[in-house]
Amino acid sequence: MTVVTSEIIEELRKEIKNILINDNIPGLAISIVDNKETLWLECFGYSDPKSKTKVTPDTIFSIQSIGKTFTAIGFMRAVSKGMISLDDKLINYYPDFTVNSRYGDPEIEKITFRHLLAHYAGFTHRTKIGGEYDQSTPTFEEYNRSISDTWLKYPVGDRYLYSNLGMSLVAYALEKISNMSFPDFIRKEICDPLNIHSLAYGKEASEKNSNRAIGYTSRYPTEYSNIIFYGAGGQFLSVKDMSRFVRFLLNEGKIDGKQYIRKDLLDEMIKEQFTSHESNFYYGLGVEVDKKVKNLEILRHSGGGYGYNALIAWIKKYNIGVVVLANQSPSDKAVKVGYKALNLLLTHMGFDKASTEAITPSTFIQKPKTTLDVQIFKKFEGLYTISGGKFEFKINNNQPTVIYQGNPLPLYSHSETEFTADIPIAVRFILSNNKKPIGADVLLPEGVVHRFHFQGKIKPETFGPNKDQWKKYEGIYQAMCLGDPIYFAIKIDNGHLKIFLNNVGELLEEYKENIFFTNDARAVIFEKDQFYYDNIRFTLLDKPIDIIRKLLDQNPKHRFLSKNKLKELYFNLKYLNRTKEMEEIGKVIYQLFPEEKIKDN
Repeated sequence: MTVVTSEIIEELRKEIKNILINDNIPGLAISIVDNKETLWLECFGYSDPKSKTKVTPDTIFSIQSIGKTFTAIGFMRAVSKGMISLDDKLINYYPDFTVNSRYGDPEIEKITFRHLLAHYAGFTHRTKIGGEYDQSTPTFEEYNRSISDTWLKYPVGDRYLYSNLGMSLVAYALEKISNMSFPDFIRKEICDPLNIHSLAYGKEASEKNSNRAIGYTSRYPTEYSNIIFYGAGGQFLSVKDMSRFVRFLLNEGKIDGKQYIRKDLLDEMIKEQFTSHESNFYYGLGVEVDKKVKNLEILRHSGGGYGYNALIAWIKKYNIGVVVLANQSPSDKAVKVGYKALNLLLTHMGFDKASTEAITPSTFIQKPKTTLDVQIFKKFEGLYTISGGKFEFKINNNQPTVIYQGNPLPLYSHSETEFTADIPIAVRFILSNNKKPIGADVLLPEGVVHRFHFQGKIKPETFGPNKDQWKKYEGIYQAMCLGDPIYFAIKIDNGHLKIFLNNVGELLEEYKENIFFTNDARAVIFEKDQFYYDNIRFTLLDKPIDIIRKLLDQNPKHRFLSKNKLKELYFNLKYLNRTKEMEEIGKVIYQLFPEEKIKDN
């Protein structure tokens, strides 16, 4: 029997109260469950800080990407009823589906629901409409149709690539076979049998519930029009109802002792797909599987965005589960609080390696150092990327090396694919079935594992085509994300068209007129005075300094005038050699933040 002691509760209360203060999180709800009941549930802070409305067990939060687990469970329910099969092809249910591809037209004919649920279909993450960068209000039908305007990043089945698009297509297919809307299907087949009644899909439906947590992006209420990619996220639920869902997962698909979803399908959900290598953290079918601690399997899904942060996690072996919902993003505090709870529970149960709070190289790679022929490492040389970051691996002075923060860092082998460094970094390279590198799971010093994707060998840059027609693309551009600006600069540099990303100019490879690709396969498409980067619309800014001056006069506390956003604009102007405007922005930064010193990146 699982026991939640008063000591565990007090430790978690202390942790949560500190987080709410130190990380400016308005409110949070947490529960601990086993397969029979909710063992502890408590709410903290405010669902609406302005009105001082407190979070209650019935307050609904957006669960964001945890909705993918609902979609997968809904799909497995349909399979259990004989309505569809996991390896059925998408085009059998959506025959007019298309998507742009550099890999040949037959790619779409390969896509199965297994590919979609496992994130192996090669899709990019978002479409041009209906996301956090777009304020239009498309229907679910229009959103799914817009996937045809996107470009595949990789061939189908080539590699894992997390994407909202695949899960939305699963939901779209469930609509087709059930003859009901996806929200109604989930409500009828999953929520009603579990006595879950707080479910709301999208902004409009959620606002009908007066007990809704207001999402915050940093210190500001999140501005968005809707969350329409229902299969990938967009659900609002209370901590009380999410506890019922996790109990159902701990009961392995049984309701009142009867198998409601076939157990073999639930077992399939937690298997690693389309690869022969073994990972200690991977994505199954709508579920993340964490095996970083020996003899422990944590099943989970997290979600974050639109001013919300959430986690569900459960351990079948120990019959415990946790739910954490919060109304602030970007943040990983729901994950940290949830893992803190699991760690305390496991320690109380006598689990002798309950080191679930922080991953270290020794827990990530549980093998001793060994001697490796350096030539074996040669196949791993090249560029590995993830959204917002990159690593270069190379042989330097006959030593496997990673370029970390601009400096070469020696790597030491533990096997032919596993390496550690002198600082808390560990790397596990991932091979395809034909033994070619496709990515690397990298443990970073902060104790977080990210999967980086292999982009190929790095070629020395030579002077490019320097086309005159590219000059029309040069300038500084702005996108909007949930009320906040994002700035990108485009310029011709060394004869190449480049985009200013992560403080460096990234080369754009021309595919055809007005269409380019980054080195990590993101499409960049120019249209008049705007461009789409990975389906995010950026609009050309003629005189950004005029916008900043006007805001400075009218509202010096405007979110556009935050320190980070002003610095982002400053460095983009610097990249374009627009020195006068850059210096003007520098003066604004100094005026608003006199303690700030701008360091050249």
